[in-house]
Amino acid sequence: MIVLKDTTYVDIDDFLDQTEVIGKNIPTQISNVLYQSCNTVALSNVSPNSTGQLCVTQEVRLLKHMFLQLRS
Repeated sequence: MIVLKDTTYVDIDDFLDQTEVIGKNIPTQISNVLYQSCNTVALSNVSPNSTGQLCVTQEVRLLKHMFLQLRS
């Protein structure tokens, strides 16, 4: 178990929010391992862009979903 200050959680959440805004046009490749480790709720909001490739924003949404699950 990891114990963090509330301000650390807020900083992580703010970072993920800003990364989601900035990363809309930054293409990336996500590994199949990450896809398999995420539940279907997190994956239901993630779909490739018009070129068939994921972007940073979509990966950040997955990470934020996992982060929120760990926090609760």
